[in-house]
Amino acid sequence: MRSSLRTRSFAILLALALALSVIAIPALAFASPDRGLVPNNPTVGGVDLGGKTEADARAAILAAVAAPALPPLSVTAAGSNFSFNPLLVVSVDADAMLAQAYDPAATGTFALVTKYRVDATAVAAFVAGVGAAVDRAPVNSTRVMSGYNLVLTPSGYGRSLDRAAAAASIATRLLDEAAGGKTSGSLALTVSGVRPAVEEWNIGHTIVVVLRQRRVYLYDGPGLVVSYKCAIGQKRYPTPTGDFRITGKAEFPTWTNPGSRWARRMPKRIKGGVNNPLGTRALYVSASGIRIHGTNKNGSVGSPVSHGCMRLVRRDIEALYPMVEIGTPVFIRR
Repeated sequence: MRSSLRTRSFAILLALALALSVIAIPALAFASPDRGLVPNNPTVGGVDLGGKTEADARAAILAAVAAPALPPLSVTAAGSNFSFNPLLVVSVDADAMLAQAYDPAATGTFALVTKYRVDATAVAAFVAGVGAAVDRAPVNSTRVMSGYNLVLTPSGYGRSLDRAAAAASIATRLLDEAAGGKTSGSLALTVSGVRPAVEEWNIGHTIVVVLRQRRVYLYDGPGLVVSYKCAIGQKRYPTPTGDFRITGKAEFPTWTNPGSRWARRMPKRIKGGVNNPLGTRALYVSASGIRIHGTNKNGSVGSPVSHGCMRLVRRDIEALYPMVEIGTPVFIRR
């Protein structure tokens, strides 16, 4: 009986010990590291920190060293002037000074070097305000029509403040001033030019159709590349005017009967080939049912005889076709 009681008591004690160990382990795992008492004899403001606890050493540092009363910092960016007040931004870096006190390589009595820190969030907020004031978006060149003439609006460079470099420059300057370093009257921040994505030279191709001249013009940027005579829509089926774009391209396109009155006696489909009404090439315009295409009736070119499309002779449409990209603007004017 006594043996049984002893066994039970041992089991209960063992279980209790295990439970206590489980409870204690997390407490140890999440305890903050303690560097213990300050070794040697580091001093700050004549106060010996040797043998103090870390908390007491930190308090002694903050009591002995004050943040410097720095004057406002004059900042320039893109010809504009800004003033930054560092009084609430620069503070004593007690952590860096404690690191000196606990440095295992240090021995004997030595004075801690005063260190300061800069509030990065406050500096970033100031820089963001400067950037908002000086940044300027670039201006892309655009195409406009002046009567029958294609005109490209001028492009223009923008500018952008390098925010990371600006924040680093301000922080460095403030730390230099806090440490008693030499400073100049103002700090110039880096502002870079921003090139426009679309300039006159890279704006690409443009097609202009002048119906009264019955001609198709192809421009590359501001320069005229080629022009071709074309057929245009008859009075009953006029070629639409307006601003469009090329939505598709086809070699040896298939003609499909649109179901219009004029096509009642024509087949439902005509396969691509030299005898196809669309000729050997077709450029599809965003206007419904309208194309710039070839023809199997060269004599019609130059006359108002089509059903709204612009017809070119075979050699001209085959020369134009590879020079035109999908998305190319098409300006059709009366």
